[in-house]
Formats: sequence, C-alpha cells, structure tokens
Amino acid sequence: MRIWGLYGLLILFLALWFALFKPYEVDRAKPRPTTISIEKFHYEEFGLQGKRLDLIGAKGNYDQRVLRIKKLLARDPERNESIKANTGTYDQRFLKFSGDVHYRSPKYRMTSQKADYDKKAEKLVVPVQFWLYAKDFNATGARLVYYKRSGKIEATKIDAKVLFR
Repeated sequence: MRIWGLYGLLILFLALWFALFKPYEVDRAKPRPTTISIEKFHYEEFGLQGKRLDLIGAKGNYDQRVLRIKKLLARDPERNESIKANTGTYDQRFLKFSGDVHYRSPKYRMTSQKADYDKKAEKLVVPVQFWLYAKDFNATGARLVYYKRSGKIEATKIDAKVLFR
C-alpha cells in the first residue's frame, strides 16, 4: 500500500509540475544581429550571362542584410558603366549612393550628391540636382531617372546646352 501511495504522490508531483511550470514550452534565444567589418574589399556578382556587378570599397560593414560601404565604386563590366560615391549601401536589390556621386557610361557622364539604383528594374534615380554631360549636349536639372534597358532618360527642370561640332 505504501508503494501505491508513493506512486500517487509522484504522479501528483509530475501533474503539478507540468501544469504550473510548463517545462515543455521553450523560449528561443533571439539571434544576435550579424555584423562584419571589411577593409579594402572587392565583391563580384555573377549571373547566367557572366559577371553582372563589381563592388569595390575602402571599408564595408555588413549589418542586418545591408552592406554599408565607404569610397564605393560599382561597375557593370558588360555595359562598361560605373558609379563612384563617398558612401553607399547594398541590400541585394538596391544600391544607394551618396556624397559626390559620379556615373560614367560610353554615352554619358553624370554628377550629383545622391543616386539610387534598382537592380531588378535596371533604373537609376537621381532625386536631387544633377549635371549630365554627353558628346552633343550638357544639361542640369532637379531630378533624373535613367532606364538602362531602353536607354531612356527622364528629367525635370532641365537647363540644357546643345553643342554643335
């Protein structure tokens, strides 16, 4: 009889333990954000047709899936285009440039203080004043959008100078 009483107390203890303390519920530890610092780096991205993007920087910090870069140079070797800036961020879809931004392509050169590039839409947006230089004209304006696929440029508040040679 004593053994049954002991078993009863053990079952009662376990029942109270599971009811009150809930040992079966486990809280997951929150993962720490990953932070990586890189000095003088070169990042290359490849697609099915070959190299699609080169990122070169003096210093980079990778934090929460965003790469922040100082002295950024982004190149598209297929199209012979490049963008240089004092700082930039890269998050797999968008490249954002700020501070003394210079864009070069075989047809155009552009300078500004800020530019955003959407890789998926292949669109460069310059939301602030810009200066655009080409073989046949020079222009300045308040905002610019350059569609890389079509080569089309849209701009607002343009002051252009056509050069005759």
